[in-house]
Amino acid sequence: MNFYGDPTPTAERTQKSETGQGAINGEKEQNPENRQPEEIKNPPVLFFVPHFNEKIAVGVLEKKREDLEKIGTICILEPVCKEEEMKKDGIPQHEPVGRFVYFQDGKKNWFCLDPNRIYTQPGIVRFVYAFRDGQWKNGRYEGIIPTGEVLDKVDGLGMEILKELGLKKEIEEDKNGEKHINKPTTGGFNILLYFNNPILYIISDYVNRYSLPSFLPTVVTLHNNDPSPTYSLRYYDTPENEGYPVVLKDINNKPYIYYGDPLQIDNFFFVTRLRDYEKLVYISKERESQKKHGFNVVLQDNKAIETITGNDGSLSVYCGMKGIRYINMECLFKSPSEKINEESFLYQTEMLEATLELLKTKTSR
Repeated sequence: MNFYGDPTPTAERTQKSETGQGAINGEKEQNPENRQPEEIKNPPVLFFVPHFNEKIAVGVLEKKREDLEKIGTICILEPVCKEEEMKKDGIPQHEPVGRFVYFQDGKKNWFCLDPNRIYTQPGIVRFVYAFRDGQWKNGRYEGIIPTGEVLDKVDGLGMEILKELGLKKEIEEDKNGEKHINKPTTGGFNILLYFNNPILYIISDYVNRYSLPSFLPTVVTLHNNDPSPTYSLRYYDTPENEGYPVVLKDINNKPYIYYGDPLQIDNFFFVTRLRDYEKLVYISKERESQKKHGFNVVLQDNKAIETITGNDGSLSVYCGMKGIRYINMECLFKSPSEKINEESFLYQTEMLEATLELLKTKTSR
């Protein structure tokens, strides 16, 4: 049995990768002779809600605000409501107000973007939607194709958000060691104007409090989903589904998915590091032994996400590619029953408390 209590020995689940012999999911194993035994102070934590309409997630952060600000900061993206302006142009908003960002280019064409799909270029190309006449077909609005200028502006918006959150440096090196300046395209229309001022609703002054340490913050995101059969834990556990390839598999091709609460498949953790997966499984089993509900947990494959199909531009993909520690909590929201919404609020609060327990674990350089 390994350190965190998963009954499967870690050695049996080890995969070889380009990062080195015996590395799992891009996490290098250090030579014992070179390992630094001293523990360092954990980096600050970013608690992030990218969709303002997911009110349970927003409410949970606000409820735990005092505790969370002791170890990090809270950020909630809040787009400006453009519903009235769009109605005048005959284009009704399809998604709930507060989820998508609706904006116009220099020619007054309407577009929308998902603020959790703009952190890689493949994601931007796939998920920036154009509108015309409000025709909703095949899961998106039929309309003009976004121009290069529009895509560049969205890319610049993603850069600005990442830099504001301390997740992207002004100058970065690529895989070939070449340095690049991360600077958004200037001139033309400005998507930043389509967020409430300031662009980011940040409860704590992140930059001044931590002076952006050399190591990046831990990212903890909260999402709410609806009881749709298209997205749940099964989305990642079924080979026919789009989410299946992005889950790490062991040497027997078994996905790293733990069903700690199989009756609540809409509620689950999604993480980018094996140690966090194992620790959450351990926490779940401890709860189960006390006759409490456990937690469902999924581990992202940080190599598969670099493929076109796996790269959806989400923050989990960006963090996986950059080696940033990322922990997401998905919890059911939309329901006609207020009781279920109250239960979901309590459930996501328990998930956040389990995350705080996880974050007490010291990290090493």
